[in-house]
Amino acid sequence: MFTGRDGERQLGQLGGGLLGKERTVADRPYRPAVPKPHGQPLSRDAVAARITRYNDAASGTYPSLHDKVITPHTLRHTNAMALHRAGVDIAGLALWLGHSTTRSTDVYLHADIEAQRTSFD
Repeated sequence: MFTGRDGERQLGQLGGGLLGKERTVADRPYRPAVPKPHGQPLSRDAVAARITRYNDAASGTYPSLHDKVITPHTLRHTNAMALHRAGVDIAGLALWLGHSTTRSTDVYLHADIEAQRTSFD
């Protein structure tokens, strides 16, 4: 269980696997999203370092990535927005993100609306 910035308790869909907490999904053992070679979960710092390394490598091909800071949270947010644009409703997003209510998920949607609004200005 994690506490979000607004004090809301979150279940931590992705974070639980990365931090190695035992969880089950539909009565099956949870497998980490980013495992070490022998299946143990990577630490948050190791995931962030790996993302930075991949971003640095990709910036040779895609120069626009050079000045971008990409974090595990950036990828989580990007995936949530892709799911939303694909038609997943707010309740489904909240469940996938591990939020106990849709209140925290509303922040993602508000940011998306603001980005769309500024792109038309």
